[in-house]
Amino acid sequence: MSSLRQILLPLCSDKNARQIENIFHALRELLALHERYEMLSQERNSQNTASMMRFASDLSSADSISSLASTLRVNLPLLGFPGIILCLSPVLASSLNSVNIEIVMPDLQNEFASLLPMKVRSPALFPKRVFSKNKIFSVTLAVLSHNEKYLGYAYIFMKNENPFSTEGLQEVLSQNLYRLFIKEGRTKTQPLMVTNREELAERIPITISEKNSRRGKLTVEGITDYLLDHIDEMCDLNKMADYFGMSKSYITRRTKELTGYSTQTLHELLKIEQAKNLIKNGNLRMNDIASQLGFSNPNYFSNVFKKVTGIRPTEFAEEVTNSQR
Repeated sequence: MSSLRQILLPLCSDKNARQIENIFHALRELLALHERYEMLSQERNSQNTASMMRFASDLSSADSISSLASTLRVNLPLLGFPGIILCLSPVLASSLNSVNIEIVMPDLQNEFASLLPMKVRSPALFPKRVFSKNKIFSVTLAVLSHNEKYLGYAYIFMKNENPFSTEGLQEVLSQNLYRLFIKEGRTKTQPLMVTNREELAERIPITISEKNSRRGKLTVEGITDYLLDHIDEMCDLNKMADYFGMSKSYITRRTKELTGYSTQTLHELLKIEQAKNLIKNGNLRMNDIASQLGFSNPNYFSNVFKKVTGIRPTEFAEEVTNSQR
């Protein structure tokens, strides 16, 4: 800049020379500010890197997913993240299907907390009540994966000026969750993964009037999706009502209106169709099938199976065996 000043000043009149001097003075001040900004940025980046390294070290010492949650509660606010919601797959997966809401921070202070962990089949069906209405923040959805396996996803709460990138947090979380999934044995294929959802639901004889299907927020697809997600549980209208944010009476009336069945009967029909699949596979005992489908005991399972199909599950298994000979 000084060389340029020495060239320009001799070419200017006294009046213009003063203007040139003012311009160069302003430029010198801008350069000084820029250098100061660069220095502060480097210091801040160095501090941020050190903080993230300490955070990564703390997470690496977690010996369970519950202790990882405790580490998150202590460290995330220090890193400038107001909160996080972790939705984790039951096992290491090649694709993201159903996940469980396992960790929510800040901790929920309402009745919804008692429902956790809760199954959610996709981010589009995520219950809004998990997000606090009393705080203003932005949220980033981060998919958690490592070594070509999906672990779930996280809703990361952000401030307006967050010093850390969500990418760094996402990577540290994924690495440590992968380690803990392996340690806790969450690596085996789920024994009751309903992969043929649409085909399974289509086996249930349902006649829907066009009038009924168009009115109301609850649809056949929404009902059957929920029941399939909870096929390994007993039918729980209280839990279902909390999930949809609707009354039990409305869900009961709407299910009957749309399908012709009570909610419990529809759930049982779906369970029995899945039981047929499991029997055909021939890899499980009847007691195991009953347990995996959420029946309280094998006799209850057998009675429901006969009520739906007209025969006992053991008789159905014999028919399958005979047809394969």
